[in-house]
Amino acid sequence: MKNKILSLTLIFLFLPGALISGSDGYGDTVTQDNYAPSYSSDKTGLDVGGVLGIPSGLFMRYWFTDRFGIQAISGFSLDYEPLFGIDMTYQPFSMFHAATWNLYFTIGAGFMVSFVDNDPEYITRFPLGLTMPLDHYPVLFTIYGAPAIVLNEPLHTEVQWGIAVTYSFSRGEDLYEKRQHAVKQSQMLKGEITDLKSGLDETRGRLSQTERDLEQTRGKLSNTENELNTIKTELSTTKNEISHLQNSLSSTKGELETALTSLDNVKIRLDGAKEELNQARQKLNEKDRQLQQNQSDLNKAKEIIKTALEGKEREEEENKIKAKQLQLDKEFKRLTEEKISLEKGNEQESRTRSLWKEKCTARRGVINSDGECICRVGETWNSGKNACVCIKGYFLNNKTDACEPCKIINFSGACISGCGEDEKKVTLKEGPHEFVCVKRCRGKNEIWLKNSKKCACDEGYDYDSAGRCVPRR
Repeated sequence: MKNKILSLTLIFLFLPGALISGSDGYGDTVTQDNYAPSYSSDKTGLDVGGVLGIPSGLFMRYWFTDRFGIQAISGFSLDYEPLFGIDMTYQPFSMFHAATWNLYFTIGAGFMVSFVDNDPEYITRFPLGLTMPLDHYPVLFTIYGAPAIVLNEPLHTEVQWGIAVTYSFSRGEDLYEKRQHAVKQSQMLKGEITDLKSGLDETRGRLSQTERDLEQTRGKLSNTENELNTIKTELSTTKNEISHLQNSLSSTKGELETALTSLDNVKIRLDGAKEELNQARQKLNEKDRQLQQNQSDLNKAKEIIKTALEGKEREEEENKIKAKQLQLDKEFKRLTEEKISLEKGNEQESRTRSLWKEKCTARRGVINSDGECICRVGETWNSGKNACVCIKGYFLNNKTDACEPCKIINFSGACISGCGEDEKKVTLKEGPHEFVCVKRCRGKNEIWLKNSKKCACDEGYDYDSAGRCVPRR
């Protein structure tokens, strides 16, 4: 009989270790995920294992609260036949806390029954001991000594002791849930890293395109410089033609004053001078269009240089642009002297007003009665996008081309397609939205356990008497 019980005792002593070695790597997973020490005495539930000592055998313990529990022992001693006992256990305080384990002091009182030659013997005992749970494994080590009083006649005392190893089922389930939570967070981080890499590749492509655009702009600048030289030559020729026409007009005026009889001939000459002036005006208008195109190319080049170049290279390109701009300004000045200032002002105003309307429409804006570009109802100006966008809680309906309220919003008011696992959907009685998603666990340092469907403190935290998650001591 003793040999059978001894075999069972050894099995229960090594059973927790066997469960750990086959439990899909509790310790490795928790360490790799940087879990903080997670054992807490408030994890109520059943512990089962074995005890070696007086007595030796099966050891079970159940915690009703974080301090009170009950334990049962079934085994044998060196002097007696099979022993059966039950103790009430109280855990008053923690003695020591390390990085991967804790040490708690326990006291208790209980009653045992043994059988000597089939006669019952009753024993009262008072166990005092230490319990050491591991933070990353659902295993507890217990060592105790128990002064005992044998109640049978004659009355005498003895000292019992034991070393127990138990497996905590509730602790194992809790570690599994937290491990699943850590794996989920790791997968989310991997997804974010992938998105960042994709964004970097896209930015690299844009930089390459900008470099190609810059090379094309440099070629256009060289062509613009040649065109400016050609226009300069043409303007000089036009100026000489105008001077020649002015001389012709002066000569015609003198002829009119001295010879009225040649009026018909003079009229013919005046008509010819007017035709020549019209032709000269057409040439000036053509030169004006060419200069405007060159100015546009220079402006584009300035914008590209500001965004694509830096340092000394940017300074050299800006100096070149300044020189070309100065030369172009001189040509504009010469051209302006030959044109009617009022006509030019009207044309510039018309172009500016048309461009402003196009820019406003491209940014989803509308022109009000004061000529200002404003956003429509349900929209607001976004300086980053330089356009009107839907306000928070609204989405753009492509069919109506208008911002409309979302059906579901999160707690901050942003549009979402549905509530998450750790959120609940609440119906809104007022406002344009139908539902809002609210976190189930809204306390600080609280998380939602999917399998248990309840709130719990995050790693390294425990509930205090007020129900708040505070750092574990």
